[in-house]
Amino acid sequence: MSRFRFIHAADIHLGSLISIDGMEARPELQELCYKATYKAFDNICQLAVKSEADFILLSGDVYDQEYRSVRANRFFADCCKMLDKAGIQIYVLAGNHDPVQEYREMFKLPENTYVFSADKPEVYYFRDKQGNTVAAIAGQSYKSRQAAAPLHLNYPEPEGEMFRIAMLHTQLEPGNSKYIPSSLGELAGNSFFDYWALGHIHKPMILRFEKPAVLYAGTPQGRDFGEQNTGGCWLIEVDRKKVDSVTYWATSPVEYQSIK
Repeated sequence: MSRFRFIHAADIHLGSLISIDGMEARPELQELCYKATYKAFDNICQLAVKSEADFILLSGDVYDQEYRSVRANRFFADCCKMLDKAGIQIYVLAGNHDPVQEYREMFKLPENTYVFSADKPEVYYFRDKQGNTVAAIAGQSYKSRQAAAPLHLNYPEPEGEMFRIAMLHTQLEPGNSKYIPSSLGELAGNSFFDYWALGHIHKPMILRFEKPAVLYAGTPQGRDFGEQNTGGCWLIEVDRKKVDSVTYWATSPVEYQSIK
């Protein structure tokens, strides 16, 4: 397989309640706020199926710990099972809101779902239906709510010739950052990888397109007026081990906009 596609998403924050003024007095708004983050993730999963994506990257904060619930766990497990039936794999990085130390799945996740360890960086290899290894995905989860060490500097070089992806949940600030101190220059200068799938910043951004590409997925659903406009995810197409196309897909059922 010389050509494949994947989805890069992050900061789902399943179960968090979005904020709309006056929703207490309007039941329909309450229902909308309650379901918004779930619907946004469902839209990502539906996009994966319709676009025939090979795998999904979730670069941190699948859950929002403060609002974590049995329902959120059950919903995520059910979505993973649906994707498993469609032959789509999922690679999950635990972020500062859902660190591995407190990451406890109440429901068993299917075999298509991989959660990166927090003890050391790992590399997963994606194989196509013919058994050919076409992509390597490296990452390391947060162990606790803060990660002051530059974890990405220890990512090993994947073995073999293939498209190489690194997942990282970072503020992208050097120095004393509590969320993996790093810089764009460090990522751009790393010759091990072709694509950096970033999470933590809730705004989609293409920081760099040439090899290695460096992208923030943003959040699929803004939760207040500080996160305006459309939330979504990236659909990435790879051809002959190079990024061929990058498309931003809207997933947010609710959009915040200031109208003057």
